[in-house]
Amino acid sequence: DFDPNAPGLASDEDRYNSAVYGRFEYGSAFKAISAAMALDAGVATEAKQYDARKPIRVGGHIIRDLHGKKRLLTFSEVVQYSSNIGMSRVAAELGPERQRKYLTDLNALDTLPIALKERRAPMPPGQWGPSENATVSFGHGIAVTSLHVLSSFSAVVNGGVYRTPGFLADGQQRPTRRVFSEETSHTMRRILRRVVTHGTASLADVPGYYPIGKTATADKPSNGGYDRSTRLSSFVGAFPGQAPKYAIMVTLDAPQPTKETQGLAVAGVNAAPTFARIASRLGPLFGEATVREREALRGFMERPANTIADAGRQDFNHVLASGVAADRSTVGSRTIAQAPLISGAPVARTQIASTQFASTQIETEQSAP
Repeated sequence: DFDPNAPGLASDEDRYNSAVYGRFEYGSAFKAISAAMALDAGVATEAKQYDARKPIRVGGHIIRDLHGKKRLLTFSEVVQYSSNIGMSRVAAELGPERQRKYLTDLNALDTLPIALKERRAPMPPGQWGPSENATVSFGHGIAVTSLHVLSSFSAVVNGGVYRTPGFLADGQQRPTRRVFSEETSHTMRRILRRVVTHGTASLADVPGYYPIGKTATADKPSNGGYDRSTRLSSFVGAFPGQAPKYAIMVTLDAPQPTKETQGLAVAGVNAAPTFARIASRLGPLFGEATVREREALRGFMERPANTIADAGRQDFNHVLASGVAADRSTVGSRTIAQAPLISGAPVARTQIASTQFASTQIETEQSAP
């Protein structure tokens, strides 16, 4: 932090723009991107199960979950509960080559072509074998800027189109490319909503806007390893969740536990509620009206108009009857229980000091009939 009225009093480290020049390993924020890759490549479905009962060894790494469920998890639950073990298994099915191809298409391996001179190239793995395939899937072993994460996440939730970031509403057309199908993006919005209703980000919820997103708490690199006492806490999300227009990324560098956060310093209790406070103020400022539960739920559950409804209708009426009832998603001939998309358990709001954040307006691309 520094006083912009007296920039000469600040150090060089405090003056640089961390959103476009700070290069970090962002941890579990990458799980949202990795999950979209697997869905789009056809190696995963919302209902597919992964064994997360115990740590696994991949190459020279033993991969564990911080607060693991120690059971079989559906693909949606892998994201919802932020399972490193589950995501590593997903990444193994995707493979290093396809993983790197998707990241290339998302500009996540190159310097972003933005107007600011202050920009920085990512630091990808030197080699890309099974170990790197696993660790990159949950955001370790690859260092990028906040804007890399935010622009990639926007492509995950905006209908699947990557748009080159810009800073001025100047009417200029910026390069775009389709990375994910609309169906993949639609499914990811539903999965990322469950992260908020019954996952790691309950404090990110904003009434009427039904935000979606992913928490990320990453240990910072130090002396060839990781410093378990110094973390980077982030939340990358978007609202309104059922039809996203705005994406926001909040990052806290080395946050400290406080009484208000119950002695914790993880993203779910600091970055997530900060996102909620920002979104709750930005929505009205941008004239974004809140919607009722039924309308929001329809947006989450109904398939895009241009896709083939080959998985049957989504039964969502009973979710409206009870906030703690599970919605049931029919996938093929198999019915699975998933966490509710609208209401979760009541949560207390945590007061968090203001922080810097990056945001972008999402532009969705409509497909031709």
